[in-house]
Amino acid sequence: MAKGRRRKSQGRERWLWVIVAALILWGGYQIWQVRRQIVGQLHSRHRPHHKAAAAKVAVVTTSPEINVSSSPPVPADTELIAQKPPHPISPAELRAAEQFLKQGIRLADGHHLISARFRFERAWHLVAGHQTEIARPIRKWLSKINTHTLLAGVAYPRDPWIRLIEVPPGATLERIAHLYRITPAMLLTLNPLLNPRDMRAGSWLLVILGPFDARIDLSHHRIDILLHHQFVLSYRVKIPGVINPRPGDYSVVRSSLSAPVQGMPEFIGMTLAGRIHGRQETVKMSNVDSPNIDLVMTTHSLAELVRMLNPTFSVVRIRP
Repeated sequence: MAKGRRRKSQGRERWLWVIVAALILWGGYQIWQVRRQIVGQLHSRHRPHHKAAAAKVAVVTTSPEINVSSSPPVPADTELIAQKPPHPISPAELRAAEQFLKQGIRLADGHHLISARFRFERAWHLVAGHQTEIARPIRKWLSKINTHTLLAGVAYPRDPWIRLIEVPPGATLERIAHLYRITPAMLLTLNPLLNPRDMRAGSWLLVILGPFDARIDLSHHRIDILLHHQFVLSYRVKIPGVINPRPGDYSVVRSSLSAPVQGMPEFIGMTLAGRIHGRQETVKMSNVDSPNIDLVMTTHSLAELVRMLNPTFSVVRIRP
């Protein structure tokens, strides 16, 4: 009788250990699945034609807790900024954009910045590529929100483009910036206390999941900075010449900064190159107006452009 009870107890213990082992294996599998999804998202951030379009480059570049909404970011479309909208904006889309804009303003006034950014991005997706009066306040609010969140060096909860990473052994500033498709200058901006000569393994860094891209609208003298087709900032651009640059996709092939000399202002130059309709085209940008410059920007705007655009991955699209 006692021997039968003992066997029954041992059988229960065996089944208990089997259940514990199954739970451990299931937990390990779930962790592996999450890790694979994160790594897959990081490796899919750049488009394959970025590397093909990029050339060799020489770059010289010397809150409190908030409440956020559960709304996910709007999926990026591959052609949100088309040269010609596929269809005119409908009254329903315009009303929806106005509603998202109002919701975003209310959330921003309540300091729910990430939730507000999600609403402004939804509104911008509806009016992107269309010339509407509502586009200007949407750009204004998105620029303001992104300046205080995405580009502020702060990891807000639920921000889809910011990550806090641990520095692996042997890592360098350039290698980490290349891994996340941003520039070393942007990495230093996000981490102002970082010493690039002393990258200690185990320390923590803020990174942005790049790359940044640019869209130059010649007819409206504007350049938009995008992150995975999401609007970030907008700057004014001047076209000093009579002939406009040829529309098409370009990559950054050279950027340069020089310190002021004998009272002269700081000089910033950027050269874009692309193969447009079978011909190699170049576009020169600077903060100084001269006969051989195609596009002129302010010193601050062009410095921000140099800081954001990664020559290997970023694409600059010029539209007529």
